[in-house]
Parts: sequence; structure tokens; C-alpha cells
Amino acid sequence: FDTLAPFSYEVTQTGNVSDVLKLTTPQWKNVLSEAKKNKITIIPSFLWMDTGAMITVLQNETKRTSLSKQIANTVTTMNVDGADIDFEWMNNSDHPAFLIFLKDLKIRLNEKLLTCSIEAKFPSNYPDEKQSLDAYYKELGSVCDEVRIMAYDMRFSDPVLAKEETAPYIPSADVRTVRDSVEYIATSIPREKI
Repeated sequence: FDTLAPFSYEVTQTGNVSDVLKLTTPQWKNVLSEAKKNKITIIPSFLWMDTGAMITVLQNETKRTSLSKQIANTVTTMNVDGADIDFEWMNNSDHPAFLIFLKDLKIRLNEKLLTCSIEAKFPSNYPDEKQSLDAYYKELGSVCDEVRIMAYDMRFSDPVLAKEETAPYIPSADVRTVRDSVEYIATSIPREKI
């Protein structure tokens, strides 16, 4: 492997970065040091799953800027290669504020990598929002250096297909869901970034 992606940071309700994995402890410092010696790219994840708090912060310029600065400062302080932004459960109507945040963060990261882990959303599940989804994916492709598609847990990423499956078998990453999400998103995001 050539990339280490510690699932390490979380964003609190107030929009502050929390080191839940404790990357500053001696054992993690050793892991990160060994990775650097072996020229392995290190891109820690910044996870946020509290939709209400997320949108409150992203729609407030002062709070949004503060979070962007915190993430960029963490990347610099930890001397890692970039940041993976994994903000989940976002509504489609929240994408504009998220994109403003990403653009600001990309500038602050300078030459560091910006990776975005995104939920797979299909226009068939949001027929009235196809144009906005296409535009969102296109913007992500222009801002993010790499996009990771989270095409698992199809109960949410592809509820139409999930209804076709019967319990107890509802796959977490059905081959069709993964294939369809990559193919659809690749119409807006360059394939080399996926």
C-alpha cells in the first residue's frame, strides 16, 4: 500500500477538531514516522456525522472559517500529506455551503492533498435534484484532489435497490451499487480522481 488513512479526527458539535484516535501519542508517532520513512502518503480523516451541527457551522462564515483553519493547522502541525473530509448525512440542499468550506480549506492546505469521502447519491433517488447533484459532483471534482465514494450501506446510498433485496440479505456494498455509483459519479468527476 502507498497511503495510510487513519480514521482519526472528528468534528464536535461546536465545529472543533477532536483527536479521538490520539495521533499525538508515542505509539501513533512511531507508526507515522515509519510510514514517512517508507514514503507512504498519510491522509487522516476528519469525520462529522451530526448533520444539524454541521450545517449550523458550515452556514456561518466565522465558524466555517475557524473549522477550515483548524483542519489546515492540524495537517501542518502533524506534518501529514493532507486531509480527508468525511462529512456524512448531508442533505443535497447543504452542498453549496459544504463546497464553500472545501474551497477555503483547499486554499489553506496549500500544496497538501484534499481528499473527500462522499456518500453515493443517485439521481433515481432524487429525481428533482439531478441537475444539482451533477453540479455538486462536478464542483467536488474541481476542488478535491481525490474523491472516495462510500458506496456501502445501500439502505441509504441506494434505497431503491435495497428494497429489491430481501432480509436477511441486504448487502452493505452490492456490486451493482458500487458499479453504478462509480459510473454515475465519473460522469462529473474525472476518473483519475476517484
